[in-house]
Amino acid sequence: PFAGLTHPLQDVLQNQAGIVSIDLTGPFRESAAKGKQLYFQVDGHPNVLGNRVVADTVAQYLRANAQTIGLDDWGAATAQAATAQSERARPR
Repeated sequence: PFAGLTHPLQDVLQNQAGIVSIDLTGPFRESAAKGKQLYFQVDGHPNVLGNRVVADTVAQYLRANAQTIGLDDWGAATAQAATAQSERARPR
């Protein structure tokens, strides 16, 4: 964690601008504790697995807060996306 670098920005975003941030520290630590490599070795950016952790964490936040943030049709959109994905996965 880089508390000295991120917390001042997080404070400004949340408390002064009212912008919510999602803390990825816990999900990244949980995955790393399972032995998953979440970053490229060369440049320190998240790899495919790291980006999956980010995407899953953001999606979980959106699901949990859908109505609060105005995503009232989240359930319908999720079902529609799942149907489209299963259609693409079918052998032709």
